[in-house]
Amino acid sequence: MTAAPAVPATTTVPAAPASNVTLEAPAATSPPMSPFLPPNFVAGFFAGSVSTALLFPLDTIKVRMQVHGSASRYGRGLLPSLRSVFHQEGIRGLYGGLGPSLLGSGASWGGYFYLYEKIKAWAELRTGSRAGPVTHFCAAAAAGAGMVAMTNPIWLVKTRMQLQVSASAGGGAGGRVAPYKGAANAVATIVAQEG
Repeated sequence: MTAAPAVPATTTVPAAPASNVTLEAPAATSPPMSPFLPPNFVAGFFAGSVSTALLFPLDTIKVRMQVHGSASRYGRGLLPSLRSVFHQEGIRGLYGGLGPSLLGSGASWGGYFYLYEKIKAWAELRTGSRAGPVTHFCAAAAAGAGMVAMTNPIWLVKTRMQLQVSASAGGGAGGRVAPYKGAANAVATIVAQEG
């Protein structure tokens, strides 16, 4: 019988030579954004504007039904109301107030996402940890409240323009005959008459 070769109790492995090379991930290749147009603001602005443009006739019917009641001269229900407004006032009746609405939605959503990210980043920097559910909630609430306060005058102009009725359609059933020539005229008239 032959004896097994002896195995040393500890084995040392020579260390690799020290190196001054550090591995880094490649830099992101996204194009630089202007500090005046943060990506969150741009994305929110365009998303808000596109969704508003697509759904604006529905919003016009909703506002008119809220003010005049669902059994108004526009008909009962969504489709009869859309048809009625289109036949009485044309496409302008469905899209009256679109300009202020595009501005309001774009500013609201763009500003919301911008403020939300800034508030969340500030909270993370202040606490030294990643944002948890409470931080997300507080950042969202603060951003939303800030944007409601800032854009409320735009929504007033939008609603007033949606409620006016063209003179050719008659101003009956509680509708106002078009007192505004456009958004700028609406702002000037509201400020002059109501302060």
